[in-house]
Amino acid sequence: MNLPSPHVLVLLSTYNGEHYLVELLDSLYAQTTQNFSLWVRDDGSSDRTLEILRQYRTCHDNITLIEGSNIGVIGSFMTLVRECSVEPGQLYAFCDQDDIWFPEKLARATVNITAAKNPSAALYCSRLIYTDNALHPIGTSAIPRFFGFENALVENVAIGCTMVFGEIIRQKMLAANPERMMMHDWWAYLVAGAFGEVIYDSEPGIYYRQHATNTVGWNKRLTGMLRKSRGFLANILKDRQGLQSLRQAACFLETYPELASEKQATIREILSLREHSGLWVRYRFLRQTKIQRNHALENFILNLTILLNLH
Repeated sequence: MNLPSPHVLVLLSTYNGEHYLVELLDSLYAQTTQNFSLWVRDDGSSDRTLEILRQYRTCHDNITLIEGSNIGVIGSFMTLVRECSVEPGQLYAFCDQDDIWFPEKLARATVNITAAKNPSAALYCSRLIYTDNALHPIGTSAIPRFFGFENALVENVAIGCTMVFGEIIRQKMLAANPERMMMHDWWAYLVAGAFGEVIYDSEPGIYYRQHATNTVGWNKRLTGMLRKSRGFLANILKDRQGLQSLRQAACFLETYPELASEKQATIREILSLREHSGLWVRYRFLRQTKIQRNHALENFILNLTILLNLH
């Protein structure tokens, strides 16, 4: 007997998104499962974004619209996480204003999550297809070799606009200070890796539009990867501040005293290497640790950073 799919609350933050918002909304209402509601928070748009949202609200009775002031993408999404309606067994999905969802996106996500050991503590994410402004495909995201808690300490492979997650993930996120997050989706990935299950779907679920205002962009082949790796190294060396992700990990440790002892130990060990470890101790740590990034060059830079105590 097939059980009904769980209700999904889609959380969308908008900001001056008039150019692509209609295409995104149309793709939501073309989903093969329509068992969802849409909560939108506008982050102080000055274009036609609010007008478009109000028009769609007149046609669809499952849209809740919050008209807010500009507080930035993390604050806006976390406001949605905090203020959205809650129902038993409900799932939550992050949504970006300029993407296109494939018709089966929500259906695939709910099938995968309901098959998890504890759906409430599961987080689903998927591959995506990068496109240009006109939706011409320009590449597909790589399938990660590693994902889960140890990877989440130093890298985010769970892109927010592909995420669907359960109530325990939402509650854990609410315990955190948004100002201490690198990004809301990275924090959600950490939470799922630490307290639940990360489900990665190798089937792409969206067209991920790339343009000048994207926070994260698509870079082509070797040149692009070298540029990305160079940027990764530059961020490490900037003002000798080390890895931002490890500062986030330290905040994560402070936020969740209930974190399992072995996961606490993993964070404490890599942080303690900064203080009093010699070269040989750091080398031994790198030989045994499961903390790693997915791309070989970036992982080499990560290991070198730790070995030279620049982390």
